[in-house]
Amino acid sequence: MVAEAVRSLGTKLGLSETMFPVADLLPMLKRYAFNFQSQAGPETWVLDIFIDLSVPFETIWSVLENMFYNDEPPFQGRNRRVIGNDMVYIASLWFQDSIRGSGTLYGGEDNAYAVSQMLHLVMQSGLDEGRLEECQNLRMRIENMLR
Repeated sequence: MVAEAVRSLGTKLGLSETMFPVADLLPMLKRYAFNFQSQAGPETWVLDIFIDLSVPFETIWSVLENMFYNDEPPFQGRNRRVIGNDMVYIASLWFQDSIRGSGTLYGGEDNAYAVSQMLHLVMQSGLDEGRLEECQNLRMRIENMLR
């Protein structure tokens, strides 16, 4: 399976930016999953590969944010919500990780504010129903912690 091959390569290459460029691989795998693997497993399998390989949440977030703003096929129009849903998923995991670890939300107040603002934009552009509620709750938690 593609997921196992990518996971194996990431492990062998040690996440070297030149040998395993997350900024290139993540969008490529998201397009592959969208075009050929929809309904064929968990919708987060691409993100889960990078999480399992210990790619920092901030890196994954940054790539997803670029994908969201670039509005490239096939993630245009209504399909843009696929990336938005992924951003909510990563923001939730990153939130849990940051409060459990150092206690510094998203690595700092500026990052936390930027994540909250981006989640607001993602909500406005449309999300799946379950992710919308998750996003609203997450934004409230972020805003409460920033006060």
